[in-house]
Amino acid sequence: MQSNRDRVAKALVGTSISSCSLVILTFATGVLVARALGPEARGIYGGMLLVAQTLVTITGISFADGAMVSLRQSEDRTRALLKTTILTACALLVVTGLILFGFGPKLAGYANSQDTIFFILFAGMFAITNTLSSAFSAYERGNMQFRLTNVSRVVAPSLFFLSLVVLLQISPDAISVDAVLLLYLLTKVPMLFTWAWRYRPLFSGDFNMGFAARSVGTGLRLHPALAISVVAASFDRLVAVSVWDEATLGIYFVAFSAVGAGYGVVVTAVRTVLFPFFSGLRGFDRENAIAKVLRLTTLISLLAAIVGYFSVPYLIPVFYGDDFAQAAEISRLLVIALSITPLHAVVLEAGRSLGRGRASTEMALAAIFCMILGYLVTGYREPHHAIISIAFSNSIAIIMGSIHLIKNRDMRLNGSLVPRSQDFVFLLKLVAGRLRS
Repeated sequence: MQSNRDRVAKALVGTSISSCSLVILTFATGVLVARALGPEARGIYGGMLLVAQTLVTITGISFADGAMVSLRQSEDRTRALLKTTILTACALLVVTGLILFGFGPKLAGYANSQDTIFFILFAGMFAITNTLSSAFSAYERGNMQFRLTNVSRVVAPSLFFLSLVVLLQISPDAISVDAVLLLYLLTKVPMLFTWAWRYRPLFSGDFNMGFAARSVGTGLRLHPALAISVVAASFDRLVAVSVWDEATLGIYFVAFSAVGAGYGVVVTAVRTVLFPFFSGLRGFDRENAIAKVLRLTTLISLLAAIVGYFSVPYLIPVFYGDDFAQAAEISRLLVIALSITPLHAVVLEAGRSLGRGRASTEMALAAIFCMILGYLVTGYREPHHAIISIAFSNSIAIIMGSIHLIKNRDMRLNGSLVPRSQDFVFLLKLVAGRLRS
């Protein structure tokens, strides 16, 4: 019989491997968008998408995470819970709608959008598709099922990539920031219909008010940490949107997306698997699971950093073209600065999985304090100023989160951070087994 530690490690590595196709698609799509739009328009595209994503995350009160924790900690996983999850998530969209109604023009101006109405409509539709996807995924992950969740992470990017290819072939002159963003939204719809069809028998039953209330309550406890951490993680680009010129912004977005795609494999696997898994563990099993995942994550991150440092700076000019050649050196600095991002994700999810937000809130506050301090000192006049702040903020946040885990007896320094020889063997066996299957 497999131990909990082996199951979570296999799920983590398996999801990481399944994410490789997503990385390739994200990278290829980023190349198409960058080459089609050029540095300045790429900066506008990135700014609009960043502002919309940040708005939706902040106004979502972490309901999906709250529902997932409630599912994992509840013995009453009835058919009606999916219906309750979806309906409650839709009701909470009112918050996003009110903010867009009142502050839409200001947000559009901040994002450098050239069409206020389009930005408001785009942000609203993005909120709807993202909320529904998160609700379906929360139900699956709350039951420790990841099949459609993993599929959904590949389907939309695949359709987005193919749509861009077709549009470039049929009418290259029609490529614009608005057209690319519209395609981005439309390619999310098929997966929503797939989810709805797959779970259509579960939409019957009564609305479970108790479950909805518990999920909202848990989400609200978790949300301050998530909201602050999202702002902290995007602080460099949120400031850059209003400080740098559009061409510099476009080059920075290209470098960040190229490097972030690689680390995103590990981070996405961590957030997909570990949050629901840790939510169902207590005591000695939890401590051992966290220790093993930390060691495996350290090992995977180290390998990713070595490969990225030597390859990404040379790949960017080849794929993106001479217009984005300046992104090569920026990407090398980002590889170093973001190398501990997966460890940050593990520590964060371990703290959040108990349904209490204090540890993750303090991590987020420490991170955003470091980012603000970096801005006050340097003004982020150059991209490397922001990159140094990113590395510093992630390091401090990991230390803060680790202190809480140690106090809670969920983590021990001895045996948690330095990979062991058996971890190398275990990882190789998992990868080889996954590839054979």
